[in-house]
Amino acid sequence: FVTYGDTWLESRDQFSDVPLSANYEESNSLLASIWGLWSIEDGSISTSAVEDLLNNVIKGDLVVKEHRTQMALKQIQTFADIQVVVERNGTAKFETEARSMEWFEKNG
Repeated sequence: FVTYGDTWLESRDQFSDVPLSANYEESNSLLASIWGLWSIEDGSISTSAVEDLLNNVIKGDLVVKEHRTQMALKQIQTFADIQVVVERNGTAKFETEARSMEWFEKNG
């Protein structure tokens, strides 16, 4: 696997929608904060409130101003999506399909 790095992506306009490392870090921080609100033991925020917060506040231009960070959050829309982000340790891995050992043995 080859990584081109942030500098390579930044220098090419055709990749302006591709999130960089800092964008994934910002998205992870925002989603961790939302997860933290939900996971408070007194149950002070419902899963539907989490989704409203994500889709109407966090993803709006007032909180997330950087286009690439908005792109990192684009596919995350539901509480279940946030759970997947937490389970996979970040937004960069959210859209990555987990491969089985059988797949690696067959495809290398």
